[in-house]
Amino acid sequence: MLFVSAYGFGYNESQDDYKVVKVEPSCKRNEFGEFELLNDVSVYSLKTNSWEMILEKFPSVCFRNDPAKFVSGRLHWIATRNRDNIGPWFIASLNLIDLTYEEVALPPYVDNDNIKWKLGILGGNLCLFCHYNNILMDVWIMMENGVVESWTKVVSIPYFVELDYGLWPIFISQNDDIFLQGCSSLLLYNSTHNDLKQTKTQIHYSSRVQFSLYIESLVPPNFVEED
Repeated sequence: MLFVSAYGFGYNESQDDYKVVKVEPSCKRNEFGEFELLNDVSVYSLKTNSWEMILEKFPSVCFRNDPAKFVSGRLHWIATRNRDNIGPWFIASLNLIDLTYEEVALPPYVDNDNIKWKLGILGGNLCLFCHYNNILMDVWIMMENGVVESWTKVVSIPYFVELDYGLWPIFISQNDDIFLQGCSSLLLYNSTHNDLKQTKTQIHYSSRVQFSLYIESLVPPNFVEED
């Protein structure tokens, strides 16, 4: 059995507070002598500088070793109920306002047993990158958070020799340019001309290197306006 700790960072708009979520898995015997997977969930508040335990709020699921994606007030992880952590996978989410759990349905026609897929964020929406080995990568975007019918496949990137499983989109522009993170460099793909270009930005090879977009601000996260 392989149990992985899960982490997430997000913003609670109703409380104007930044939260860090930590999920620590453990395996214990229940009253019938069977092993049962439990998750101890702790939430850190930047405003109060304290941790809070969530009791009986999270299901017994295993997480993949990827950081959570924060979209529309919710943290999203890839998870499975298989104790061997081998799938089938689904999307688990935690609402930072009321700390409730939900499952997010995958796009239709996505067979997660035969592809490699990963969560991401594009244009402020939850997205899914589906790799079909040495064939192509589909990019799905959930246009309306939590609505399975809103999953939309925006592009299929064909296989290039420069591509590998470590490639993920970072940004899609209005002129069909897609900024991609590879294992050793950043790349630019144009879906209209089916053209892939390598940029001068080099990346030290590591599966743990991940890029994210952010908005600069002069206001510190724990700023409190005085009356």
